[in-house]
Amino acid sequence: MCWNKRVTKVQTLGGGMALLIPKGSIGMKMTFIVYLLRCADDSLYCGYTKNIRTRVQLHQAGKASKFTRSRLPVKLAYFEKYPSLSAALQREAAIKHFSRRQKLELIHAPKK
Repeated sequence: MCWNKRVTKVQTLGGGMALLIPKGSIGMKMTFIVYLLRCADDSLYCGYTKNIRTRVQLHQAGKASKFTRSRLPVKLAYFEKYPSLSAALQREAAIKHFSRRQKLELIHAPKK
């Protein structure tokens, strides 16, 4: 079923999105990251990724989100790591429902 020989598995995420899992990564511990960006207009953007450095670069290039594209530059303000995609997606959804004040408290909370 995989169209690419370097991909072992395609996991459907819904909404037409899919997660491609590289060969050799099955059984490896994958880390998913939920992050908050602070935009140039001081707005906050929440998302998730497997590679935070690449994702922030895509945001800076205006290629990751329509929301951040018009609010450049962006700066990584906060992130959390999760062992599974489902845990990361649940946390992202929770943070997206936070008020601005709650998001700022999360950003400024002492690191554990």
